[in-house]
Amino acid sequence: MPASGPRIALLADVHGNLPALEAVLADARGAGATAIWNAGDCVGYGPFPRQCVELLREACDHSVIGNYDAKVLKFPRKRDKWSRSKQPLKFQAFEFAWQNLDRPSRDWLAG
Repeated sequence: MPASGPRIALLADVHGNLPALEAVLADARGAGATAIWNAGDCVGYGPFPRQCVELLREACDHSVIGNYDAKVLKFPRKRDKWSRSKQPLKFQAFEFAWQNLDRPSRDWLAG
């Protein structure tokens, strides 16, 4: 008889895509996941950075920061440099994500 234990759903690279995150969480719960682990890159590109962070804060048992999350948190310090060195659409994605995260969301990502 196989050992029973927690059924862990591992997710990553949400990148601000709230409809996809909601669908993945519903599927994981429907499949019997007893824990949700987040491997990072919660924000960026997609239009719902704050909403994704809020949902991940509620749903996940464990989370780590992704490289994209870390870059978004650095945006205020890197803005001038990145405005010259990043592709315009990538720069806009960093800027949008930063501007659409509230303090609790930024604190959670940094933690």
